Amino acid sequence: MAKLIFTSRYIRDAPPEHLQNYVRYISTREGVEKADESKKNLPATSAQKDLIRQLLKDMPESKDMLEYEDYRQRSTIGNASEFITQALERNLDMAAMKENYVDYLANRPRVERIGEHGLFTDAGKPVILSEVQKEVSGHKGPVWTHVVSLRLEDAARLGYDSAREWMSLLRSKRAMLSRHMKIDSADLRWYAAFHNEGHHPHVHLMVYSAKDNDGSDVERCRF
Repeated sequence: MAKLIFTSRYIRDAPPEHLQNYVRYISTREGVEKADESKKNLPATSAQKDLIRQLLKDMPESKDMLEYEDYRQRSTIGNASEFITQALERNLDMAAMKENYVDYLANRPRVERIGEHGLFTDAGKPVILSEVQKEVSGHKGPVWTHVVSLRLEDAARLGYDSAREWMSLLRSKRAMLSRHMKIDSADLRWYAAFHNEGHHPHVHLMVYSAKDNDGSDVERCRF
């Protein structure tokens, strides 16, 4: 049976530029090329171990991640890099406040794009990145930032190893999302981007209401 990891957080009362940066990151995810693949099976570096210790202190729930399980079993450069990256992505609201985390995230590969960026939403609704950034940064209520992750082999076996498959799935679950998030369907706003890298392909799902206070009493979304 496939193991699915679902992380749910929200951003509220953040500076507008913080929210704009979040939208830009998940949709474009520009960065340099990956490090030398020949070194990925060497033991994790001291710098990586230090960063992981700090990360676990700041974000203790990261111990439940698939990537941390892989790192504990084999503490290699590759597994350490994978864990650090995915842990930070699931905690972007916190990571954006610390310079060492921001520096690390600045050197990541690209999101899988559909057109000029990777964001998608309801069928037939155009997604203009600058307008989404403006809309999200001006929102006064909570902006939920979910992440759904699968192991690479499970994603391939189930057919969820491409942005278009995730797009179809999320669009079909709109009513369920509205129900669990306690947001009226007419006011539900959501955007997602698929990141296909490493051992754990994952989707960033951003959800909020057109009304500032809807969904504010949701502690944890259960799907």
